[in-house]
Amino acid sequence: MAERVTTKEALKKLDAQLECSLCLDTFKQPKLLPCFHVFCKSPCLEKLVTKDGRSLTCPTCRHIVPLSERGVAGLQSDFHIDHLFEIQDAFNKAEDDNDRNCGSCEDGKATGYCNDCGDFLCNECQAAHKKMKYLRSHKLISLDELKAQVTSLVPPKKAVPHCPKHLDNALKIYCDTCSTLICTDCTIRLHKDHNYDLVADVLTKHKEELVSSLKPVKEKLGSVQRALQDFYTRVKAIHDQRAAIEANIHKEIDEQHRLLDQRRAELVGELEMLTQQKLKDLAAQRDQVEITQVKLTSCLEYAEGGLKTGTDGEEMV
Repeated sequence: MAERVTTKEALKKLDAQLECSLCLDTFKQPKLLPCFHVFCKSPCLEKLVTKDGRSLTCPTCRHIVPLSERGVAGLQSDFHIDHLFEIQDAFNKAEDDNDRNCGSCEDGKATGYCNDCGDFLCNECQAAHKKMKYLRSHKLISLDELKAQVTSLVPPKKAVPHCPKHLDNALKIYCDTCSTLICTDCTIRLHKDHNYDLVADVLTKHKEELVSSLKPVKEKLGSVQRALQDFYTRVKAIHDQRAAIEANIHKEIDEQHRLLDQRRAELVGELEMLTQQKLKDLAAQRDQVEITQVKLTSCLEYAEGGLKTGTDGEEMV
């Protein structure tokens, strides 16, 4: 059960790599641009072609890609994506292999897998594969081997293809003159005076040349990565400096606010003291005026009362 979950998780990651960033769908005829970005041939790249049909602009890095007379069709196919599709196909085939019937007789239970036919086979059909002349070279693997390969993101290894002209011979020789694979009979009959070598030796040579050619690329990549790291360091320093300056600004403004609040409190306090003193003085003056008012009022009332009720003699006293 744990192995099946691992396969599903790996398949989910694989599906993400097979998604075009433009149409957000599975790649269809993926084309590799010179800037190493990959998109679907149609409609993704075809709709980016200029009106004159001579170029297109990479939607990721804006690199201008010149086109031949064949247009988008003339761009290089991405074999890496094709390789991932092979792995995906193997994943899907391995997902439910325990419940599969033989893909040849359709009756027996599958116990193995043929890389060349792409079919699951029962024990009897595997034995027949080994007996039939044109099927002997097919690569048969067990279901466990198939599952181990696909969970390691490795497609089932295919057997060496056979020559279409000499069906009994495998294509193990590479003709450098014609840039094609040939068999031993082809070297005698069709490529007698050509330059050729064993595919394994040619492949080793090309791999060595590729590894050698990648050295300056890796060095350049290292320089670019260091430059980017320096860029990120400088950007971080700028952000840190900005944060420090902003903190100082807030601190200074907060201090100014504190001093202003303190000064405001002092001024309000002085104003309050002055106001209370003024009110106190006015209150004292008011008290004197009120006392005078009372005296005058009493005198006035007394005098008026005497005028109303007193006799002539009393008023003259």
